[in-house]
Amino acid sequence: MVPTKFALLVVSLLPALLAAEDSPGSISPSHRTHEPGRPVVFACLKSETYVMGGVLLSAKQAASQIFDGIGVKLLWSCQDQRDAIVIRLAAHAPRDFRKGTLAYALPFARQGVRITAFYDRLEPILEDHLSFAGSVLGHVLAHEIAHVLKRVDSHAETGLMRARWSERDFESMRFHPLGFTPEDARFIRECVEREEPVQ
Repeated sequence: MVPTKFALLVVSLLPALLAAEDSPGSISPSHRTHEPGRPVVFACLKSETYVMGGVLLSAKQAASQIFDGIGVKLLWSCQDQRDAIVIRLAAHAPRDFRKGTLAYALPFARQGVRITAFYDRLEPILEDHLSFAGSVLGHVLAHEIAHVLKRVDSHAETGLMRARWSERDFESMRFHPLGFTPEDARFIRECVEREEPVQ
């Protein structure tokens, strides 16, 4: 049985950057369109394993929707990795890696892979919530992207940036995204506006 709480911990490791192709419909940073008052962030998701049909696309859409809710445009492209937060979806977590850790970010890194997620640990959760698996994975990605944008490893008491999600949190994702606290939302916008484009 899968535990109802899972840690989303931030640790410092040096994962390898693996080559992958852009996903269909991705937008090139050289063709970005800035909307007034809406900072833009690029992310590049590289999967090392098969993921059940449609989940990756749904996850990207869910993560983009979460950031859209705080006025930040999250676009997905691997064409210019200097201008994107690179996310590695690893097939397996390293042996004896911290129990319960689904993903981690390197919030102080300036380039290379800055987020790694472990599909072998995510898959049971996605299967338990199959009808909205993309939303669950999208929340994991958004949580870690926020760590990178804020350049902090701290967590919030509520919402998306909690260190641990309960089964009730997962069920909430079925209907609407977990949100950022007002403080986190404001800080993320300020960080993105100050640093745009992300490098």
